[in-house]
Amino acid sequence: MLKKKLCILLALLFILSFVSCGDNSSPAANESSFEYSKAALSGELTVRFLDVGQGDAILIAFPDGEFMLIDAGVYSNKRAVLDKLEKYGVERIEYAVFTHFDADHIGAAAEVINDYKVSNVIMPDAVATSKTYDNLLSALEEHEETKVIKGEAGYKFELGGALFEVLSPFDTEGADANETSVVLLMTYDDIHMLFMGDAEKTNEEKIVNHYGAAYIKADLIKIGHHGSSTSSSSFFLLAVSPEYAVISCGEGNPYGHPTQETLDTLSRLGITCFRTDTEGTVTAVTDGKKITMLTES
Repeated sequence: MLKKKLCILLALLFILSFVSCGDNSSPAANESSFEYSKAALSGELTVRFLDVGQGDAILIAFPDGEFMLIDAGVYSNKRAVLDKLEKYGVERIEYAVFTHFDADHIGAAAEVINDYKVSNVIMPDAVATSKTYDNLLSALEEHEETKVIKGEAGYKFELGGALFEVLSPFDTEGADANETSVVLLMTYDDIHMLFMGDAEKTNEEKIVNHYGAAYIKADLIKIGHHGSSTSSSSFFLLAVSPEYAVISCGEGNPYGHPTQETLDTLSRLGITCFRTDTEGTVTAVTDGKKITMLTES
């Protein structure tokens, strides 16, 4: 059964690589289709880095009432994600981005697909061998109305007055799970936010070398891999040059996230850091000109 599901998904992703991605192979490939209209902005955009334990889940609420979800928490605590979606009044999700297939990023993915009207799912062209991944495939099979889009460098879309671009991965063949992470850059008027998934230093170097530092500068970064030492190099953070960083991790987690090395790097570079393990859900509110940071603590 699992092999059948894997074949179905791979076939779907293969088709969508032609239908959905078009000429998105470079940063400027579909530039003309995404001319950013500042006039479209009509209010505040809210990004909530949800406190769901040792996992990632980011809920973006747009001024027009639409929602986007990036990752779906940890399998052992998936109820936390669903409770948060209910708390913030989510009924429909326009885009659900599952950055990669580790269980601490797709823990409640199947339940999200089954319980909410999800229009689009973006995920990498990769496979996994886990019950969590199997559950996600089953949910996607049952909900054919949900469009599956291959997350690869160059893909762009607009939602709620914001422009999103996938910066990585470039190629998933032979890569480990973290290196297949879908990295998203969001532009909302003058504000830029970067969502790293569990991308590693290898991804970071490729991103800087491909796009250049000016292209990837951001006001806020969601730190890769929960603050692990395998991500967030000084080289990359200097290029991004953010004012704020957010680390999603669980209190007292057994992995030592975030590492002191990452915290020291952020401190040395003068980047203000927020953590879900110590401050609960971290919220960034922006009107396109400035960011206001809020915490539960």
